[in-house]
Amino acid sequence: MLEFLNRYPVLLEDKSVKETKAILAFTSSTIKANFEVTLPAEENDKKFAETLKTCEKLIFEQLYKDKAEAEQFEKINDAIAKSKAQSDKAENMIKLMSATVNDLIKTMADGGKLNDTTLNNASENSSTHI
Repeated sequence: MLEFLNRYPVLLEDKSVKETKAILAFTSSTIKANFEVTLPAEENDKKFAETLKTCEKLIFEQLYKDKAEAEQFEKINDAIAKSKAQSDKAENMIKLMSATVNDLIKTMADGGKLNDTTLNNASENSSTHI
């Protein structure tokens, strides 16, 4: 079990925070150990629970580098897939809108009048031409 004991800032000569050190305790049935984790300076102002999460993430990334990288790539690939799906959806909507406008222009050019019936027909015809 990992327990957050304390944290403290490491200061520069000008008294600005260089980094934050967190002291953690690890306890299992056979091991008891305290260790220190170096964190970015902004961690000093966060809640202990947030700092513990950051520590756990850093420890995981160090112990399981390959798995951590794979998880990051999986997240990126998921974001790309979602983006592509949104792009495809937008492209289809643009095609439909363009086809509808073209049908309306054709109706007007053929001397037709625009009313609810011609607008509905243009929309229905456009969706079958995509």
